[in-house]
Amino acid sequence: SAANDCFWDLDLQSGACWSNETFQTLFGSDQEAALDKNWWQNQIHPSDRKATLESWEASLAGNRDRWSAQYRLQRRDGTYATVLDRCFILRDREGKALRAAGSLMDMSAIRAAESRLQQLADAMPQIVWTAD
Repeated sequence: SAANDCFWDLDLQSGACWSNETFQTLFGSDQEAALDKNWWQNQIHPSDRKATLESWEASLAGNRDRWSAQYRLQRRDGTYATVLDRCFILRDREGKALRAAGSLMDMSAIRAAESRLQQLADAMPQIVWTAD
């Protein structure tokens, strides 16, 4: 539901970032963190950081108006959530990225359920159908 989604809005010129209360509660992004341009990249899991940041930078430098990535982001409690992060990139007439506004969804429960279903499927005996 929308109440559980994290929303954010980043001014790419000043670096100022707004995030909703859900984002702040889950990931610890408060107004002080919003002023730290490195906060987000430091919260990305070290194994996911390079690919995520390269994807982000390529989207801003290019001419795309959307970006999306799935990666692990550190929660306020220190654990990591698998998130799906998506945004629209607003550009000026010359194509320079000015602002990005998006949403971030915690996919951890979905990924855990998928993994458990796969484990159950793997544990089931194989059924072989034969024609009579």
